[in-house]
Amino acid sequence: MVTCHNTGIEVIRNAFAGAAKGLICTPYYSERGLQLLDPFFDAAEEVEFWTRFSPLDWRSGVADMAALNRRVQSVLERGKTFDMRVSDDLHAKIYTSSGGRVILGSANLTWPGMTSNIEIICEL
Repeated sequence: MVTCHNTGIEVIRNAFAGAAKGLICTPYYSERGLQLLDPFFDAAEEVEFWTRFSPLDWRSGVADMAALNRRVQSVLERGKTFDMRVSDDLHAKIYTSSGGRVILGSANLTWPGMTSNIEIICEL
C-alpha cells in the first residue's frame, strides 16, 4: 500500500522512532532537518547516509556539514556504525528504517522540505 502525505515531518519521525537501523538518502540537509531524526541518531545501531559532498552546497547553505558531522560523531562515540556514501550527482530522497517503512519523495531533510515546501512524500 502506498500512502501520500502533505508534509514529511511526522512521517519521518514515526518511521525512525525506535529503529535500530536506517538509510537516509538526501542531497540537502539542515541542522533543523537533522534534528527531526536526533532520537534515531541517539539510539541507532547502524546509520547509512547518502548525500552530496559539495563545498558549494555548504557555502550556499543547502547542506550543513557541521550539523551532519555532529551526528556522525555522536553515533561513532557510542561505538555504533555510521556509513557515509557520497555522489556529486545525487538527487534522490529516500528514507528507510529497520521497522520496514520506506519513504520516497521530493523532500530534502530540511525544515522547509519537511514542513512548508510543496513536496511529495509517499510511504510504502
